[in-house]
Amino acid sequence: MKKLKSIIIQVCVSIILVSFSMQTQAQVDSLRLTLDNIFTHVDKSQVPTGFLEEYGAQFVNLKTFNGLLTDSNYVNPLVWSYVYATVYSGKIYGTNTLPTPEVNYTTFNSEALANVDANPVSMMALNYSSLKADALTNNLFTISNNQLYDLAN
Repeated sequence: MKKLKSIIIQVCVSIILVSFSMQTQAQVDSLRLTLDNIFTHVDKSQVPTGFLEEYGAQFVNLKTFNGLLTDSNYVNPLVWSYVYATVYSGKIYGTNTLPTPEVNYTTFNSEALANVDANPVSMMALNYSSLKADALTNNLFTISNNQLYDLAN
């Protein structure tokens, strides 16, 4: 009887996790469609790095992780995965050569399990671009119908 109860609990937990995963993916897809719509009229070739912070899902503030160690940019595996997902989702043009966050997470965990005597270390050094904070007030962009438009020059 206990074994049956345990199996039922495992099945219920699995269903909840799958449902949560599907809901999360739907939210990410919805966010991507919204951001694609907002940036439709922006000249993406003007983004020198191919990664635009505002074009991605903002799981963390990337400006915190500037290479200078402070008490506010301490990174544990969960925070690192958020930083990675934020950068990954900000690819505005070109082929995204970064592995998906899921592949990166799986690879990291597989390495950690396979090498019990070693501590895997993940690092990322990547240039990304950001919109200027005063881009609207300096008339670099206009907003119409919830879309950004480049202005001449």
